[in-house]
Amino acid sequence: MKKLSYLLATLFIGGTLLTSCTDDFEEVNTNTNKVYDVELADVWAGTVQRSMNLFAELNYNRFLNFSRTAILQYSTSPGQDTGDGVFRNFYVNLLRDMVALERKYGTEQGEAYANRLAIIKTWESYCFYMMASMYGPIPMSDAISDGSENKRYYRYDSEQEVYTQILEKLTEAYDLFNPSTAYVKDVLEHDPVFGADGTGSSDLVKWRKFCNTLRLNIALHVQNMDIQLTRKYAAMALDGDLIDGNDDNVVLSWGSQEANSSSWYYRRFIYNQTSFEKTTYPACGEYLYIYLRTLGDPRIDAWFNRTNELASTNEKPFLVVDTLTRPHQCFNKDNT
Repeated sequence: MKKLSYLLATLFIGGTLLTSCTDDFEEVNTNTNKVYDVELADVWAGTVQRSMNLFAELNYNRFLNFSRTAILQYSTSPGQDTGDGVFRNFYVNLLRDMVALERKYGTEQGEAYANRLAIIKTWESYCFYMMASMYGPIPMSDAISDGSENKRYYRYDSEQEVYTQILEKLTEAYDLFNPSTAYVKDVLEHDPVFGADGTGSSDLVKWRKFCNTLRLNIALHVQNMDIQLTRKYAAMALDGDLIDGNDDNVVLSWGSQEANSSSWYYRRFIYNQTSFEKTTYPACGEYLYIYLRTLGDPRIDAWFNRTNELASTNEKPFLVVDTLTRPHQCFNKDNT
């Protein structure tokens, strides 16, 4: 009996200590500085800024040169296709928060936050559209599908599957938007996309137009891939509200802190720059220049500064060589 008593006492004390240790570990492993219950208003401005910074960096580092509409003193290597962090920025820094908020407002809040849910679905669709347009097949249906940010294995959807899912999500978003909602808190108080100067609350009418116009644009984009998909969603979009004037354009507002809340281009080329370095600025490419000048296109004055306008006065003008009637400067008959 004594041995049994000792055993029971030992088990009781050990169990108590184990429970205490477990409770202590839970407290220790909880980051007191982390926000676990995130609200859209807390992350939305950062999400929009990270979205545009990602696309701006891609535009400067890749697409200006590759499209031959502009030229830079810049070169890329095959290693950068996997080493530039684009996918991580998209799936971790952008998509993760949006998916978490989509689940929250879609399951917990219901009708009270239908407009917030529609905003999330619209911006998420825009980001997926940009990624699919750049890379083709990407993970979408299986991306963070289990709610875990540590998901390591997922399948890639085909372009047609991605565009179909985007069109479905935009249709869901358009139907959710309700500018006449009775829930006054179902907006963003400081909306950098459709808020007055980035400080006003969301203009849900403009959000709805953007959502539907994006749906029409994507529907037309896929017509050579699936004409039936185009007809289905283009017809839906044409029955709804569309952007019909410059007042409805998507113009993002940046914050007042130059170092943190301004555009990628501003921080890259203007902020804290003490001198003008002409080789880091995009210049009009030969093909685009000839096209614009041949047609007398007035947009050239809106898109580009005149030659040496920002350079020192003692620099020689840049000469444009007519390669349509004469060989290019780099040409020689031996092809060396």
